[in-house]
Amino acid sequence: MQLSSPLRSLQIEVSTITSLAVAVAFCLIGTMVYRRKPEDERALIFYCLSLAATMLFVVRPLVYVDEFPSRGARSLAQMTGHQVVLYFVLTVLGYLVQVLMVHLALVFPERRRILENNPQLLHWLYLTPLLTFVGFPSFAMLSLPMRVLRLALFGLWLLVLMMMVYLARCWTREGWKPALRTRPVTVLGLMALLVISGIDSVLMLVPSEATRQTIGWVFGGITFGFTYLVFFITYSIIACVALYRSYRESGIEERKQVRWPLWGTIVSLSGVLLLIGLAGLLDWFGFARFLPIVAAEVVEKAFYVFIPLSFAFAILKYRLMEIDVVIRKTVTYSIVSGCVAAVYFALAGGLGGLLIIRADVTWITVGATLATVAVFVPVRKRIQNIVDKRFFRRKEDLPHALRTLHAKTSEITDLPVLLNVVAEHLVQVLQVRNAVIFRKSLREQAFMPAVEVGLHDRIEPTTLLRGLRLAGNTPLLASAGVAFRPPSHLPDAEQLAVKQLGTAPIVPMRRGEEPIGFISLGRKLSDQEFEPDEIEFLAAAADTTASAIYNLALRKQAQEYQEAREIQEKLLPKQIPQAPGLEISGSWRPARIVGGDYFDVFKLSESKLGLCIGDVSGKAMPAALLMCNLQAVVKALATESTSPSELVAKANRVMWVNTTEDKFITLFYAVVDAEARTLQFTNAGHNAPVLTHQDGTQVRLEEGGLIVGAFQEAAYAQGQIDLRSGDRLVMFTDGVTEAVNGEEEEFGEKRLVAASLRGRQLSAEALHRFLLDLVTEFCGGEFEDDATILVVAVS
Repeated sequence: MQLSSPLRSLQIEVSTITSLAVAVAFCLIGTMVYRRKPEDERALIFYCLSLAATMLFVVRPLVYVDEFPSRGARSLAQMTGHQVVLYFVLTVLGYLVQVLMVHLALVFPERRRILENNPQLLHWLYLTPLLTFVGFPSFAMLSLPMRVLRLALFGLWLLVLMMMVYLARCWTREGWKPALRTRPVTVLGLMALLVISGIDSVLMLVPSEATRQTIGWVFGGITFGFTYLVFFITYSIIACVALYRSYRESGIEERKQVRWPLWGTIVSLSGVLLLIGLAGLLDWFGFARFLPIVAAEVVEKAFYVFIPLSFAFAILKYRLMEIDVVIRKTVTYSIVSGCVAAVYFALAGGLGGLLIIRADVTWITVGATLATVAVFVPVRKRIQNIVDKRFFRRKEDLPHALRTLHAKTSEITDLPVLLNVVAEHLVQVLQVRNAVIFRKSLREQAFMPAVEVGLHDRIEPTTLLRGLRLAGNTPLLASAGVAFRPPSHLPDAEQLAVKQLGTAPIVPMRRGEEPIGFISLGRKLSDQEFEPDEIEFLAAAADTTASAIYNLALRKQAQEYQEAREIQEKLLPKQIPQAPGLEISGSWRPARIVGGDYFDVFKLSESKLGLCIGDVSGKAMPAALLMCNLQAVVKALATESTSPSELVAKANRVMWVNTTEDKFITLFYAVVDAEARTLQFTNAGHNAPVLTHQDGTQVRLEEGGLIVGAFQEAAYAQGQIDLRSGDRLVMFTDGVTEAVNGEEEEFGEKRLVAASLRGRQLSAEALHRFLLDLVTEFCGGEFEDDATILVVAVS
């Protein structure tokens, strides 16, 4: 048998080198992160995790080297004292890494609410794994003399009884959940004493001391290994679940931050567990030779490195700890930049070398090499810019982000969608924790939260925002700045809201000097102050948002006007009723989208028709609403037995109640009897219609009274005229005669009367179109007021 140093074994060399490499990686990454932000809880825990992992991977080779030469030559029960110490330290470090991993998952990227609601949770987290070691005191006690062992067991059982009585009293007083949850030391100590006392009590029944020692060591070893595996799997699952819950409950930018450690941890722990399980199965079935131990160790160490790299990348890349200073020192950026430089020099040098081989003239070689370098310089710069953009947010990105915001909001037609887009854009560009946009309610004259992005279960956003109201004159907006910190002197409710929202800057949205809302932004993921260029960006974003809200209101108003026009058009006759011997035609052209002109034709009997034309003072929506009211009143009052004067008098009383002092209506109502060839009418202050006979004589229908709605009681006269064959009756509103041309000259009634005379041979449809086209040509299609024409032709 040839003896040699275990350090000459390839397996030990590979294991030692890979373990030390992983230890160095953990140490360097943890130290670098901690130095950037030593006061940050997350950085401290990550640093402790890195140090524990460093010591773990330093101790593992020592255990391996010490245990390797005697593998298979002795049992675990024959380990020396220093080997027991090494295994104990290795186990403690392994548990510490697992516990710190879960602790970090519970505070990254922000402290979870479960820690605030359960302050004793961390005590459970750190103390529970100690139950693995309860077997060691048990085995140590077995070596005591029997008399001393009995006395020690009696004391332990007495202590167990006292602790159970204490917990029972707490249970009765507080309930079983609070009693057990808030006393981790007592509960875990009781469990440990029960295990120690129970095992030793059972083993005391074995008569032989050697047998007791053997059973104790075998049982203890199996229990220790099984418990270690259970805790490793359980804590790994808890860490992955905690990171996944953090991912689900985080804001937009925080999700990107949590995504890296989440996947890094899942890949690392899953890979290690899978490798351990696979190695165990192969060893169980005798196929271990198919998975060399050296390869398994290298792969396992590679899986562990995913954890520090993923956390460091998330912490640094997403500006949690001053990315602009640190990121250039990170491995990722250096490797990527190095690859770009290497490819560049390889291309330039390779092509230059090829030219040296091919060319005989030196100056040609040198010139060609310089030309190659010059050609690839722009390409290298372009690729390097892409790499830098991936790792940095440059100052010139903010104008681009502002243009993007303007493009996103320019065509949105829904206010909540618009505000949500703005909030998401600000969170993504500035990488802040949350954004809440408040809008001023005109009805309540208070600022109310409209949308929120980035708030999660930690502060219960639904409950917080649902009843939140800030006074219209809130001191929160007292500053005239474009972005500022919340003032210190606020009402208690507002102070609490600002604190719960984590508001860093307030960004008012103003229309002129009047604030129409404001944006509450949370702290940046880096916990840094906002830079001057970011403040300017926020001011421009607020102005863009205010303009987008105003434009949205205009688009919404235009849409509402269009819908109102459609409703108003439905109130006007689509198909004008006709009567034997009569042809009626008319149209309406509002000066705005909607108008106050009104005309209608409706049947009163087989031979009688009601003709109505009116004009409400004013334009646009107010006039349109009053016109709709007039239409409903006339429709309700018009019957075959109601004369024009009676209808106008009743309509006047109704409209007097429904109108204000500055509103009035002109109205012409007539009843035409096609069989009797008569026209009864009442003119309430309206433009007198023109009746043109076939012989060229013309009559103005003026009998009636005052305008409608101006006085509560008014008397109205009624006129009557016989209709002749060939007569043409033209009814119109003042929008026709008051249309002006480019020289500010009105069309006037004289032109309309003259045009009616010229077109007396035309049909009702043709005459109506002729008059309307004439007026449209005169004013160039630009009507100052609503224009309506209604023509009746007697055959």
